Amino acid sequence: MDYDNANDGIRRFAQGGITASIAINSGALIATLTQLDKLAGVVNVDAAQFALKAWALGVTLGAFSWLFATLSASAFANHRRKAEVASFWIAALMILTAIISFGLGAWKLSEGIDF
Repeated sequence: MDYDNANDGIRRFAQGGITASIAINSGALIATLTQLDKLAGVVNVDAAQFALKAWALGVTLGAFSWLFATLSASAFANHRRKAEVASFWIAALMILTAIISFGLGAWKLSEGIDF
């Protein structure tokens, strides 16, 4: 596989990761916001606030990772290897942090459930 084909494969995987990180966080955020009235007596307020903030951060990081992935692709097209690699790792770190944000939000919300 040549370098261009490998780069296209990496971009497809990155696109999937970006889409997933935005989708899981925004889905959790929307689901929680639409059910706030039902959660009010069951979930600790601090836990719910933490979860909402974590998921909002995850959506934001996912969106910013899209920007850095675009910068990486642009740097690749313009043969700027250092900028390509730097942008790629920033985007990858943002995607990873967005996914961790989803997990932390879900964990904290589950800890705050009072049965």
